[in-house]
Amino acid sequence: MANVRLKRYYHLKPDLSSRLGRIANVLWGQVIVAVAALAGIRYYTEILGPAEFGTSMLALGGIALFDSLGVMALNQTLLSRCGPHSDSEQRRQISVGLSWNFLKWAGPTGTLLGLGVAVALIALGYPSYWALLPALMLLYIVAETGKASLINLLVLERRYGRYSAWIGGEAVFSLLGTAAMLLAWRVDAIGFLTGYILSRLICAVVFMAGFSPTHLRKVDLVHIHDEIQPALTYGMPIAMMGPLGWISSYLDRYILGGLLGTATTGAYVAVTGLVARPFGLTTTVLSNYFRPFYFQPKLIHDGAQGCFRILRGWVLASLCIGLTGTLALGFLGDRIVRFMLAADFRQGAPLMMVLFALSQTLAITTHAADNAILAIRGSRQLLRAQIFISCATLALIPVGIMLGGVVGGLIGRCLAEAIRLTVVILIAASMIRRKNGMTGVLGTALSEETA
Repeated sequence: MANVRLKRYYHLKPDLSSRLGRIANVLWGQVIVAVAALAGIRYYTEILGPAEFGTSMLALGGIALFDSLGVMALNQTLLSRCGPHSDSEQRRQISVGLSWNFLKWAGPTGTLLGLGVAVALIALGYPSYWALLPALMLLYIVAETGKASLINLLVLERRYGRYSAWIGGEAVFSLLGTAAMLLAWRVDAIGFLTGYILSRLICAVVFMAGFSPTHLRKVDLVHIHDEIQPALTYGMPIAMMGPLGWISSYLDRYILGGLLGTATTGAYVAVTGLVARPFGLTTTVLSNYFRPFYFQPKLIHDGAQGCFRILRGWVLASLCIGLTGTLALGFLGDRIVRFMLAADFRQGAPLMMVLFALSQTLAITTHAADNAILAIRGSRQLLRAQIFISCATLALIPVGIMLGGVVGGLIGRCLAEAIRLTVVILIAASMIRRKNGMTGVLGTALSEETA
C-alpha cells in the first residue's frame, strides 16, 4: 500500500508542478499589465483634468464597442477552430486565413465608423484633429487582427511565457508611448488616443516579428475557404453578444456623461479603473488557465462530469478572489485613493470602489459560466440570454443614476450583474446536462477533422 501511495505521489507531483508553472507564467504578464494600467491612471489624472480624462475614456469606450463586435468574436472563433487540431502548421493556416478574412470586413467598416464619428464630433465643435480618427481606427484594427492571429496560438500551445512577455511589454510600451504623445503633441483626448493606438501597432509588429517571423507567410486560402462558414456560424452570435456585454461594462459612463457631464465621467472612470484593472487581471489569468481545458481532446472521454469540474473550479476561484478583493478595498480604500488619484478625483471614491468591486466579482464569476456555454457551442443560447439580461442593465443603471447619482448607478450595476450571473449559471448547467458535456459536440468536431 505504501508503495502504491508513493508511486501516486511521484506521478501527481510533476503534473502539479507543471500546473503551478503555467499559472505563474500567465500571472506575471498580467501583473505587469495591471501595474502599468494603475500607473497610467495615476499619471493621466495628474496631467489631464477630469473633463479631458473623461473624454479620453469615452473615446476608449467607443473603441471597446468595436472590439466587442469584432475582435472578441475573432479571438473566441480562432480558439474554437484551431483548438481541435494538433498540427501547428494547420493551426497557423486556419488562424492567419480566418484573421485575413476578418480584416477584409473589419478594416473598411471600422474606417467608415471612425469617419462618421469624426464628422459628428467636428460638427459639435471638437478640434479638427479628430479628423485623424478614421486612420487611427484602421491602424488599431490591423494591429489587433495581427495580434489575435498569433497570440491565440500561443495560448492553445500553452506558451504562456511568450504570451506574458507580449501583453506585459505592450502594456508598458503603450503607457510610455501615450505619455510621450501627450507631452510632445497635445494634452487632450486626441493626443491620448493617438499615442495609445500607435503604441499598440508598434508592439504588434515587434512581437510578431520576434516570436514568429514566418507567421504571415503564404496561406492556402482554398483550404481556409472550408473554414469560413463554420467560423461565421460560431462567431456571429458572439459578435452579436459583444454590444450586450459592452452595455454592462460601459453604459454607465456614457449615461453619467450625458446627465452629469464629462468631468463626472472622468472621476468615475478613474476610481473604477483602480478596481477594474486587478479584476481584469483575475479574469484573464483564470480564462487563460481554465479555458484551454475545454478544448482538449481528453474532455471527450470525461463528458459532463469533466465540464462541471472545470466550471465549478472556475466559479469558486472567481468568487474567492473577488470577495477577498472587495473586503480588502473596504479596509484600504481611503489609503489607495490618496495614493493613486489626483486630488480632483477623490471625493466619494472609497465607497464607489467597494460597490464596483462587488459588481466585478459577480461579473468575473459570470465569465466562467459564459465560457462553459461557448465551449459546448451554445453561443446562440447565450445570445438569447444576454438580450434578456441587457434589458435589466438598461433599466437598473439609468434608474439608479437618476435616483442616487454615481452611487445609485453602481447599486443598479450590482443588481444587474446578480441577475446576469444567476441566469447564465442556470443555462450553463442545463446545457451541460442536456448535451452530456463535450461528448456530442467536441467529439463530433474532432471526428470530422480526423476524417
